[in-house]
Amino acid sequence: MARREEENTSASTRRLRSLNSKMKVVSQRMKTIEKNEKILAKTVTRNNKRIKEIGKEVDKLKENGVAKDTEEQSVSSEFKETVQDLNEDVDSLKDSIEDNEESLKNIEDKLDEMSYVLDSLNPLQYLTSSEVSDLIDEKIEEKLEEGD
Repeated sequence: MARREEENTSASTRRLRSLNSKMKVVSQRMKTIEKNEKILAKTVTRNNKRIKEIGKEVDKLKENGVAKDTEEQSVSSEFKETVQDLNEDVDSLKDSIEDNEESLKNIEDKLDEMSYVLDSLNPLQYLTSSEVSDLIDEKIEEKLEEGD
């Protein structure tokens, strides 16, 4: 009977260690996602600044009255290419953010599941009264030794 209880206790300990390891992995993934979100935010901000600068340059060119059609066409084609590149960057950033949000949601679901499992485990149900008594005695002895 005691052997079965020891096996149950060791099985519970293994399960708890396994869940602890999984939670650490999930925590690392969440930190990675947070770093990626910060990088994406900086990139979006930088691209917005570039778009504003290009817009200002175009406005200056219009104010200065660029006379030649060829110059206007080259500037507008460069502007269109730059805007197109920036739009592609923004689209890829949106996709990346959506992927990160989905990944974060999956991680949160896993954390909720692990939390439920941990809450449902009651390690005391696997201990006998003699084992609890032994544990209490050990703790008392440790405290007494620390006091010396």
